[in-house]
Amino acid sequence: MLADLAAVHAGGLATTFYATLAPEQIAFVAGDCDARIAVLNGAGELARWQPVLAQLPGLKTIIVRDAAACPAGEPYLTWDDFAALGKERYAADPDLVSGRVAAITIDKPGGPAPTPREPRATRRACCSPTTTSATSWPARRTWA
Repeated sequence: MLADLAAVHAGGLATTFYATLAPEQIAFVAGDCDARIAVLNGAGELARWQPVLAQLPGLKTIIVRDAAACPAGEPYLTWDDFAALGKERYAADPDLVSGRVAAITIDKPGGPAPTPREPRATRRACCSPTTTSATSWPARRTWA
């Protein structure tokens, strides 16, 4: 869930992949959404993704949460290295993050209160039995 929220804050769109997908299915879904970044838990997910990486030219970075399972070199990053990179970029330009957070804030000051019939995002609704998250970036960024 943290990776999904980070994707939205960074201007991307999160897509989930069920743990039961075969490599060919992963290639189809990741290719169809033009995934640029994949966040994988560890060795099990790597074993399913690595056979199809050549079919995914848009996939530029693979972040692996289990540092012990993360292969060395590009396109791989450990989750800790990814978090450190985020801290560095935030320190260099905090206004970039503030602007993106403001752009996706749901509750606007002075706006109408939600009615009981409006759907609410809950932790239960947002969490699914997935182990992988991939992020698609728009070809041309447009901000509302």
